[in-house]
Amino acid sequence: TYVKIFDKSPHVGHFRKYPKEYTHEIYTFLNMLKMVKNEEKLRARLQN
Repeated sequence: TYVKIFDKSPHVGHFRKYPKEYTHEIYTFLNMLKMVKNEEKLRARLQN
């Protein structure tokens, strides 16, 4: 189980309010599942 609490943002507003932190959390979660094969490509796609 993996939980991240985003304070002061509605569920669908997390990415808009915290784009860098949200992107980091998605990457961390996928990495825990061993779903990240090329870290640089994934980070580039998530930042665009």
